[in-house]
Amino acid sequence: MPIACDTLSIRRKHDRAFADRAVARARLHLDDAPLALCIARLAPLKGQDYLLDAWPRVLDRVPGARLLFVGDGPAAEALRRHPVSSAASISWRPMVITGL
Repeated sequence: MPIACDTLSIRRKHDRAFADRAVARARLHLDDAPLALCIARLAPLKGQDYLLDAWPRVLDRVPGARLLFVGDGPAAEALRRHPVSSAASISWRPMVITGL
């Protein structure tokens, strides 16, 4: 039975996405380590503190993983003071909104 999709087209899209991923990681100074990303307003309602509480357990299972927070909000300072927040595996970036 013939394949019902254009595999060459899919391959080209995959190759472009991989190149875009490499460019984005380079801009953010991220290596190829597994990355967990939280893009959100930093607020108690969002529960980012639970993510920070769980992060040591994530590192037990995925050594070398990185956690990147992108955003700002009323809980930003409290989250940055969280005991886990000083770990080298956690990065903070301000939110940049484009295209508006």
